[in-house]
Amino acid sequence: FFSAKRPLLLSCIFIGSAFLSAAAPAATTHPDFTEAELQFIDHSPTIHYSEVNWKPLSDIDSLPTYGGMIADYLAIILHQSGVRLEFVYAGQSWQDVLNKYNRHEIELIPAVAKEDKIGRPFLYTDPYVVFPLVIVTRPDVDFICETGKLSGKKVGVGKGYTSSHFLKNKYPDILLVET
Repeated sequence: FFSAKRPLLLSCIFIGSAFLSAAAPAATTHPDFTEAELQFIDHSPTIHYSEVNWKPLSDIDSLPTYGGMIADYLAIILHQSGVRLEFVYAGQSWQDVLNKYNRHEIELIPAVAKEDKIGRPFLYTDPYVVFPLVIVTRPDVDFICETGKLSGKKVGVGKGYTSSHFLKNKYPDILLVET
């Protein structure tokens, strides 16, 4: 999940991640990095990143401490690689994070899908976590076992989120209401 300006070697660093702090000590051992990768890590600037409140994955309620499962993954990467990361508050919406990325104010968005419409080139890692799309309804609505059964119905989705892009592409007859 890196800007196209970053070398591909960083994508291998971010396959298992979370945020300790910008002042976290560099790890003393590195997992099978080449000499070129180690030099890049030692000489690269701090990588700025952002996310939204997306609990339990991402928690920005206690900033400057960034929390959640994504933060835990990033902490592992920081510890094992010595890469320097700094969380940058972008705002409350996913679009705020994307805008910050497109203005080159951050270099990393740690949880995106290839289906997301980011706005400028991105380097992607293999997924380090995958979550199924779920359908949540009011208590008075029968269980919906297939997404296709929502054809012709209004469905609320987060604006710009992976689920929105997925439903637009795979189920164009669903009437999406982006929030």
